[in-house]
Amino acid sequence: MNNATIGSFCPLYKEAIESKPWNNALDDAHRGLLFDKLASAWRKKNGVYEFDKGEGNKKDDAGTWLKHMCSSIKKNGLLKEALQRQKSLTEAAGGIVLTLKNTSRFITGFGREHPLENGFAWHHTFGVPYLPGSSLKGILRAWYREENGELTKNGKWKEDAQTKELFGAQDAIGQFVMLDMLPTEPPQLAVDVMTPHYGPYYQDDNGKTAPGDWHNPVPISFLAVEEDQSWQLAILPGMRNGKTPDEKPENKLKELQSKLIEALECLGAGAKTGVGYGRFEYNDKTAQNDNADEHIDPVDPEQRELEQVIDKLKTGSKKLAGDTQINLAYNKYLKDAHSIYDLQKEFAKLLLEKIYNKPKRTDSKARRKHLRSLLNC
Repeated sequence: MNNATIGSFCPLYKEAIESKPWNNALDDAHRGLLFDKLASAWRKKNGVYEFDKGEGNKKDDAGTWLKHMCSSIKKNGLLKEALQRQKSLTEAAGGIVLTLKNTSRFITGFGREHPLENGFAWHHTFGVPYLPGSSLKGILRAWYREENGELTKNGKWKEDAQTKELFGAQDAIGQFVMLDMLPTEPPQLAVDVMTPHYGPYYQDDNGKTAPGDWHNPVPISFLAVEEDQSWQLAILPGMRNGKTPDEKPENKLKELQSKLIEALECLGAGAKTGVGYGRFEYNDKTAQNDNADEHIDPVDPEQRELEQVIDKLKTGSKKLAGDTQINLAYNKYLKDAHSIYDLQKEFAKLLLEKIYNKPKRTDSKARRKHLRSLLNC
């Protein structure tokens, strides 16, 4: 695909076409913006410009743009901070944090508008796939309806009083809050394909075409999250007039946790759940081994790197300011941080104590101010 040939047609800003963010520094770019707002996959076919939907053959380079979207998403500190904030908020409110793993491919935001005709839900801040808390709540409500509701003559479920009270209605709020499901690490993506056979049958408004197997299948590519990716979500007790509506909300939350796990295992989440997509299982081993007081996973090599730098600051006395390892660690763990935890706090304190609080140092006012603001946040 040659962007120069479509420059006059591609519905993008001129500056975006010239800078070509889809080719340059893809790892550092916001993948959601590239997919939704900078979708540069227009190609000329039979004299007409069409969006590359992955059809065709290798000669016309079909599907290259979508495959490009599946390259590894770079780790970023914002996602880690968001997961820790979600966990801290939940624990402070007396809620429950769940860690899940998708046992099949997962499609989120499939119905969103996109030239590909199959959308994808990207978190607007972190640039990773996610599932909104409202969607999780809808899945759980559907599970409660099937378990406790009544199927009416017109084929709709009638909720029982307990379900209405639990989830709320137009005149009353529910008894719990569901937070977004976020990946614990930027997940691996994959290009998947569906091949509908009965296009002429569905497109015939007169009903004269039969849904026969002799129709040509039309391959349609779409984006999905690969299986075996880890996710975090949280359930909080609801508040009414500053108080929880239940005297013992932990009992109700445990019930909600159990039902949500059942729903995600049986019903699934996202699109195409009827053919096996979007199944999850509760990752209880991860939850048991998780230490809420640590911002970095105990087996994460990043923790060992920070510990080495902290030891160097504790034992060293000369030339610490020019130490390459210390400067690299600052840029990696503190420079762009908005809040810090545990080892990062210890690292920041030692930097101030050993280097930047020295009275003769006048060359690092900005860094000293930043460290102090992090420690006071």
